[in-house]
Amino acid sequence: MGVYFDLGRPIVGGWFQGGWLMHDPVRGIDLLWGAEMGQEGAVLFAIDVDSARVVDEYRLGCREFNCAVDADRLWIATNHGIGQSGHLLLSWDPRTRQITSHGFPAVAGHRFAGEPFLASAGRVYLGSHPYGHLFSFDPGEGRWRDHGCQAPDPVVPGQHIWCYPRQETEDGEIICSINRAPPAQVCLDPRTGRTRLLEESPPPPPRPPASRDVKPNFRLAADYVIDGKARQSDYRPRVATDICGLNRGADGRIYGSTAISMHIFCFDPTTRSLEDLGRVGWGSGEVYDVIGHGGKVYMGSYGGGYWAVYDPSRPWDPQPENEGFSPTANPRSFGQLGDNMN
Repeated sequence: MGVYFDLGRPIVGGWFQGGWLMHDPVRGIDLLWGAEMGQEGAVLFAIDVDSARVVDEYRLGCREFNCAVDADRLWIATNHGIGQSGHLLLSWDPRTRQITSHGFPAVAGHRFAGEPFLASAGRVYLGSHPYGHLFSFDPGEGRWRDHGCQAPDPVVPGQHIWCYPRQETEDGEIICSINRAPPAQVCLDPRTGRTRLLEESPPPPPRPPASRDVKPNFRLAADYVIDGKARQSDYRPRVATDICGLNRGADGRIYGSTAISMHIFCFDPTTRSLEDLGRVGWGSGEVYDVIGHGGKVYMGSYGGGYWAVYDPSRPWDPQPENEGFSPTANPRSFGQLGDNMN
């Protein structure tokens, strides 16, 4: 009978995303919403851009989510994770500072694709995968509507289809990008249910000028730039991601990776030290596994199918500014293993 030693969590900190700017009229402050993602759960947080303090924070039962901001609410579409149900439309209201769930359309086998699209009539549109349907939610009535599959015929049985609502025409039609082979741009009139094909994507409508000059810099931390000045928020990572790759290196240390962090860690069995080496310089998703060979540590990552190598004898230098492609980067990315890799 052996003895189990808890050596701790090698990496705390998931995948950062966000930068949704919103004015809170109740507290009279401007909020920069951010997200920390992970298979074991995700965190939605709001930073007061003037003080750089986190003023709201919520654990969401999902792996990841996308947001959209309207005049008085933050809309959140969640996706599942390992042990996380996800696939709900949520909203945050500054008057209550509560997360409200609006559920999911009464269909089976679908999951949300992309971010909520907010139409002028007040409805929230969301596309789905793998059947390519378009759904709308009416906040006033609290009702969902299924507008059906938006992919033009022929639809191959079992084919994966992603539907992404993108724009609204002056006549109130909803333009959806259909991601499959072949792709398409489809225009739906929600009043009649009629659809028409577009030969090309229309130019995006002009965005209203931002009330504040705020640019998120969420790659390694919840930092941002406001009016040209870099600011560091006081958000601290919460998501401890599960180990998904583990192997012994030629130097005798144990190297590993964790789900949806793009970080590499190492453990020295002699000194019992556990170290998060850092985030690699390329891509997003996760380093699936590590392989020790010839004094180096090789790794493959998802998404994109990247192949890379780390030399433990040299300083960690991921060079994210060139996505780790430089010969001097460590780890160094060799690029994708092929075209259209995942």
